[in-house]
Amino acid sequence: MIKEAIILAGGFGTRLKGLAKAIPKPMVDINGEPFLKHLLDYITKQGINKIVLSVGYRYEVIRNYFGKSFSDAELIYSIEDEPLGTGGAVKKSMNFIVNKDILVCNGDTFFKIDLHEFNKFHINKKSKLSVALKIIKQPDRYGVVEINKEQCIKSFLGKKQKKESLVN
Repeated sequence: MIKEAIILAGGFGTRLKGLAKAIPKPMVDINGEPFLKHLLDYITKQGINKIVLSVGYRYEVIRNYFGKSFSDAELIYSIEDEPLGTGGAVKKSMNFIVNKDILVCNGDTFFKIDLHEFNKFHINKKSKLSVALKIIKQPDRYGVVEINKEQCIKSFLGKKQKKESLVN
């Protein structure tokens, strides 16, 4: 079972314009609470007990709000002094990870998934990396993903005008 997670929460929130001008994007208010709290609620209820928050822009806001733990999960902060990009942020956060199988997710995106089932899929496929995909209508805001009949990713396409497609 997946017990550790890295949450990428270091972006500037430039596309949110006025909503996130003074706070990190994951701290935008959703129904009276930061978006990140909703995400932490969801993943800790599925057994994640150690979370590395990869933070950068205004990280103090996140650290001051959540502190060192959330529910029964330990929170660790991997602080970027300068933007490292997604790959660099994950690589730096891996310094705090001990398990082989981990969850990596964005701190500004909610994707409802059963982590236990996702992990079983990952193990059964003997995969080094598994990506959760979702079918959505009007995927033009996202990169489209094509898979083969074995459920392996064939290609990542750019933003496409389609009626329905898989996105990650």
